[in-house]
Amino acid sequence: MVSLHKQFPLSRQIRHACTHKFFPETLTAIFTNDTAVVEMAAGYLRGYSIDCIMVSFVFCINSYFSGQGNSWFPTIHSMIATFLFRIPLFYLFGRLEPTDLQLMGYAPPLSTLVSLLICFWYLRRNNRKLRAMQKL
Repeated sequence: MVSLHKQFPLSRQIRHACTHKFFPETLTAIFTNDTAVVEMAAGYLRGYSIDCIMVSFVFCINSYFSGQGNSWFPTIHSMIATFLFRIPLFYLFGRLEPTDLQLMGYAPPLSTLVSLLICFWYLRRNNRKLRAMQKL
């Protein structure tokens, strides 16, 4: 059974992601009364909110690798996800639809997905190596 102090951060992340996904106007209206700004920011948050959940898994996997004394891999895959996916996707989405930020909001979750796929590939590769070494 998972204790309450371990459940709280995950439930808070899910609550924030749901708030950003389904009620982004209430969050952005705190900072401005300009309806155009509120609508654009809300569109961005609708896309970005998915990343709030996904990135927590990347952080956990990075901590796992770092705990094994393997800090170079989290650095490398984060740089790949950022410089080869996140930044180019922001640029591409900004060029495709320059008047709407919702499409740009999908760039972070897509790059996080790439990061997760790289991490799962690396975990699988390491598990195969460990099994091969145990058979010797």
